[in-house]
Amino acid sequence: MRRFVIAVALASIFVPALASMDASAESAAPPSRRVSPEQATGMRGQNVTVEGIASIGPSNTLLQPGVYLRLNSNGGPGAIFAGFIAEGDQNKFPDIRELDGKVIAITGVVESTNTIPMIRVLTPDQIILVR
Repeated sequence: MRRFVIAVALASIFVPALASMDASAESAAPPSRRVSPEQATGMRGQNVTVEGIASIGPSNTLLQPGVYLRLNSNGGPGAIFAGFIAEGDQNKFPDIRELDGKVIAITGVVESTNTIPMIRVLTPDQIILVR
């Protein structure tokens, strides 16, 4: 009986840890295809590559100062998806404003925000200039 109790106790420690490792491995897996900003809006929590026309601008909120890479498919004024570079990470992206008006692809996990879905951009390799 004592061995059974120990086995159950150990299982309750290791099984959740293994499950969380499995979930993080899934979100870290490279995405298999590129999606449009419109498609990405419904993919919260998934690791994707979103391709669209970039409109680069400052954050319009004091809660998260930084730079937004607003994306849309047609180059119009309304963006329905964004990449976000936090103020503390901007030094990693010295030429980011050169992407304004260009087609780019951003890879990462889609997050929910109060405004539009976004990918938090932490490293330059998350952004690819398409054309």
